[in-house]
Amino acid sequence: MAQGSLLEYSMNEMKNANGEVFANLSEQKCYNFYHFSSAFKKPLTEPDSLENCIEEFLGENILNHPLTATLKLSGDERQLLEANLTLEEFEKSLALTLTQLLGLTD
Repeated sequence: MAQGSLLEYSMNEMKNANGEVFANLSEQKCYNFYHFSSAFKKPLTEPDSLENCIEEFLGENILNHPLTATLKLSGDERQLLEANLTLEEFEKSLALTLTQLLGLTD
């Protein structure tokens, strides 16, 4: 997947759902707009609040399983992860990402 993301494709290579080339740029733009707006829109059945949705999905048996308990974040871990990144942390992460993308690490 990471290698695939480095490939470049032209917008002219895009095709519609039937595998056909678009007649013109306007048709392509309309197709892209409706395709992605429908793919990523919020479902009508989605509740306004998603609070406890993971807990409800997993159920009591999984939530109370000893393995699950060892994977839960502590309050301190949660606070640390919710904190804003410092500029130093961001720059370090960016440098590491760029190094990995360029294949400079093993």
